[in-house]
Amino acid sequence: MLKMNFSIRKEMFMYKINELSSLFDVSTNTIRRYEDYGYINPSRDDENNYRHYSEEDIDKLVYVSKSRGFGFSHTDISDMTKASIYNLVDIYEKRNLEFDEEIKLLQEKKTRLKNDLKLLINCRDNVGRFIVYPNVDYTFMVYKKDGKTFMDKEHVALLKKFIQHQPFVQQIYYYDETCPDSIFIGLGIKTMYIKDESIFSNPYTKRFLRNKKSLFYYGKCPYDANYFIDEKKPLKETKLYKTIFDYMQKYDYKQNGEIYMFTTASSIEDGKLYRYFITVVPIE
Repeated sequence: MLKMNFSIRKEMFMYKINELSSLFDVSTNTIRRYEDYGYINPSRDDENNYRHYSEEDIDKLVYVSKSRGFGFSHTDISDMTKASIYNLVDIYEKRNLEFDEEIKLLQEKKTRLKNDLKLLINCRDNVGRFIVYPNVDYTFMVYKKDGKTFMDKEHVALLKKFIQHQPFVQQIYYYDETCPDSIFIGLGIKTMYIKDESIFSNPYTKRFLRNKKSLFYYGKCPYDANYFIDEKKPLKETKLYKTIFDYMQKYDYKQNGEIYMFTTASSIEDGKLYRYFITVVPIE
């Protein structure tokens, strides 16, 4: 019959700080920080004051490591170490709901990245070309007109609402039919991403409704070139305008809404910085 020797010294179940550090693949400073949080409480060697960690400490660190992997903060974990099983269930259920929201946001980011990838490929492969597509429902918040930036409190507060939608926001340039010689600059986003309806009820917001037919122009120019935009000239005197409207005249397209444009990429080529952009003109 096999007999087990239980007279093994207690020290054989203890670990030094460098051993714990290697086991959990963290720095010794992290181990000490976990002590400060109160997760573990090592014993001290009377002779040299070295820390010694027990199997119980390892069990606690496994729990901390798992909890950090679940996205719990150290404040959360500190509370969890003092919680009942019923409270732990509540805490885990709350985190599970948070994961649902994070997954939803991550899926939205993936969709946007996929759409931007399509734009990049189209810009790379179609420079100088005109293509007719339906445009999407788009909302635009102006922050600059003819070189003047609007910085009043109401305006800034509204812009912050747009910034909160990062990374879905883009810088947009547009020309309003009611102000044919003015250039507006602002932030734009697909209307589907806007959850706060108050964004629409102010004089600074412009919504580009989905149009069945829009002319897309894929352009490229040096970043500092006035081809893209020239705040010192009326729209009709810019190279971009002439390029687009010569094409529209050739094929008998009529403008049916405001023109807007946005940068899709900045690219270094032959040591120079270039801007790739798309101009959208609703047509009939």
